[in-house]
Amino acid sequence: KDKIKWHQKFQKLKKLTNSYRDNFHGKNDCILPVSGARDSFFIVDFVKNKLGLNPLLVNYNKHYNSLISHKNLSKIRSIIGCSLITLTVKPQTVKKITKATIKKMGSIYWHCIAGQTVFPVKIACKLKIPLIIWGAHQGVDQVGMYSHHDEVEMTRKYRKEHDLLGYEAEDLLGFQGLTKSDLENYFYPSDEEIKRVGVRGIYLNNYIRWDSLSQHNKMLKKYN
Repeated sequence: KDKIKWHQKFQKLKKLTNSYRDNFHGKNDCILPVSGARDSFFIVDFVKNKLGLNPLLVNYNKHYNSLISHKNLSKIRSIIGCSLITLTVKPQTVKKITKATIKKMGSIYWHCIAGQTVFPVKIACKLKIPLIIWGAHQGVDQVGMYSHHDEVEMTRKYRKEHDLLGYEAEDLLGFQGLTKSDLENYFYPSDEEIKRVGVRGIYLNNYIRWDSLSQHNKMLKKYN
């Protein structure tokens, strides 16, 4: 990381995001997936104050929320000043899916990853906001699967193989009685929908020197 010329990468990021800026119609420039954790504060603060964009915040309710997380989501919306859309799937459905994924793959967390990686893409397609900005791509920053210079972007294939343990929502249809109605919030948009809007997802850690500890400390100090 210390050998990369991050200033050049940041200029590249500014040029890229400026091409999505909507200065005249009052529309949101991009979508930011948020959870209310410290990474979320950093991403929103960076996109608003460093890139000068007008983001729409999108949140999938994981159902594993503390009181602090609720307060943080409220704070990120009101203090930084952004519109926020949250999807809450009814608890009965989440329990049904979780019971199935425990038996299928030993995971109680599948619905969280599936929901938070698909809901922003669905909103991007629906509202015709093509740019989604994520924080760190774990294949780059955590395991070295890719170089920062690869500038990898969001893909359905990576999501399925690494985030979802190899199981798309479609693969669970019929298992433990799961129906299309149960799983509809977890179906990824079709290639045709994505292409029609031009949806793409970029990762900030390809363009700035990502340092979770330093960023967390800054957000703790700045937003309490």
